[in-house]
Amino acid sequence: MGKYNVNEGNQIGYMPTEFGEDGKLIETKLVAGGDLKAGQVVELTASMTVNATSAASAKVLGVAMFDVKSGEPVAVECEGLFKLTAGAAISAGDLVCSGANGKVGKVSASEHPIGIALNDASGDGKPVYVKFSI
Repeated sequence: MGKYNVNEGNQIGYMPTEFGEDGKLIETKLVAGGDLKAGQVVELTASMTVNATSAASAKVLGVAMFDVKSGEPVAVECEGLFKLTAGAAISAGDLVCSGANGKVGKVSASEHPIGIALNDASGDGKPVYVKFSI
């Protein structure tokens, strides 16, 4: 752990703990709907559940901060500068969208942009720094 670094942003995972009417603590948390790796772009797929994106999605929530197994609590960073993985060639200044396996790709006409690429990525699997703006 600790290998995935971003600038300060807005991390979510556990919601503020509340007391129920019976006085018992209520903890609400995001959980992984499948195995996730740190740095994958995730989308909301069910109530309080995220999965790695499989394509361009308007339901992107942010980036998984740690490796987690399906059903485990997950921390998601929702804003900031991220080192992500390109799914294809991307140029600095391109608007990017979510893609397969939690990667990012260049936005085409109908896709929902999630940020802007700050560097060139020569192709699939290459690192790309993205300023999120969702």
